[in-house]
Amino acid sequence: MKQKQSRTCVVSVRFLPKEKQHLTERAVQQQTTVSELLRLNVLTQNDKSRHKSVPEVNRRLYFELGKISEQLQTIEPSTDSLTKLQNLLDEVRKELLGMNK
Repeated sequence: MKQKQSRTCVVSVRFLPKEKQHLTERAVQQQTTVSELLRLNVLTQNDKSRHKSVPEVNRRLYFELGKISEQLQTIEPSTDSLTKLQNLLDEVRKELLGMNK
């Protein structure tokens, strides 16, 4: 079992009040702390598979919308309306995980 390491080093960084507010808002949107937001962005900056923080609610909704899309196929025969609805659901699902950017 991995032993949890304590973060003991502190790095001081100065921000303008509006920059700090922006960081705080982004952290809240991503359901994380400002420290974790900065850590993820700085430490993974050169990583081509850059980790993006996706809120857990977005992940859950992504899978639930996928289930709905599958159920629609069993309820109604394939029609143009159904295809449009499934395409829309797919777009929303991608947007939830930040895949449309």
